[in-house]
Amino acid sequence: MRTLADLCTFGRVLIAFAIVLFSVNGGLSVNTLAGLYFFGWLLDNLDGYFARRSGQNGRLAKLDPLADTLLIISGVVLSAYRLHVYSPKFVVGFVAFWLIAVVITHNQAVWMLFSFAGLVLAFNAAWQEQHSIAVFAAFWALGTAVIKRRALMNQIDQFLSSIKSAL
Repeated sequence: MRTLADLCTFGRVLIAFAIVLFSVNGGLSVNTLAGLYFFGWLLDNLDGYFARRSGQNGRLAKLDPLADTLLIISGVVLSAYRLHVYSPKFVVGFVAFWLIAVVITHNQAVWMLFSFAGLVLAFNAAWQEQHSIAVFAAFWALGTAVIKRRALMNQIDQFLSSIKSAL
């Protein structure tokens, strides 16, 4: 099971790079890229499931936040280059500001806040340009929140405690 968790983490990294590559250079349809994006998030859910079933973290568990970050960034890049909702300069600025803020603060809440903002940016672009994808994304997010409500509540608690410790 631990090996499956590692494969899911590694798969998310590969998917994120593929989305960025094909968003910038073309070659795949927007729907295919959106499907890859949601498959990446499905792998995120499976990664946690397999890690919990094995009773130990996978060898690549430390890369999990990086895989999440890359997947979020790939959604914003897709929004800029294929949906044309944001300019590429905005995407570069957003990512640069995110990385600088996280490196300077070393605060989990800062990382989580930018992660949430990136997800909202990608969802907003899908809502504006590919309404059917956005509706699918909303149902997927709602289903994930219901299924993983305990993990979601833990993340909210972690976010709030990080903010309190930063103040």
